[in-house]
Formats: sequence, C-alpha cells, structure tokens
Amino acid sequence: MPRAIHVLAVDVSDWIVKEEGGRELGHYPSREAAQAVAYKVARKRKVEVLIHDRGGKLEKRLRPSKGWISRLFGRG
Repeated sequence: MPRAIHVLAVDVSDWIVKEEGGRELGHYPSREAAQAVAYKVARKRKVEVLIHDRGGKLEKRLRPSKGWISRLFGRG
C-alpha cells in the first residue's frame, strides 16, 4: 500500500491526486478541491498528504489525524 497521497499541478485548472506508486485517483479544477480529496483518502488509509507547487517541488506535508480531539477541534 502507498505511504503517501500526492497533490500535483498539471495546468492552471487541473490538479491531480495520486498515490505514491503513480496511480491517479482523480483530476480536480483547483488545488483546494484536490487537497480536500487527498486529505480524506489519506485519513482513511492512515498515510500523509504531500502537496507540490506548480513546479513539482514539495511544498507542504499534512498528516491527517482521526483522534476524537482532532475531530472536536475540526482538525480531522
């Protein structure tokens, strides 16, 4: 099973969510939409999200949490 879900830009209005192994999970019209989907998938699979900038460079890592404290404060 992949250890991370990636969010990558293809074009101005085309963002891809894909597994670490290369399998695409979907195309989205904005970074925010792709990031939201990636976060949900990563949370379910208990892996991290790696968000890349338009040039492909790693910009941010998110580690989804499913704990009750995170849900209580809206962080998971």
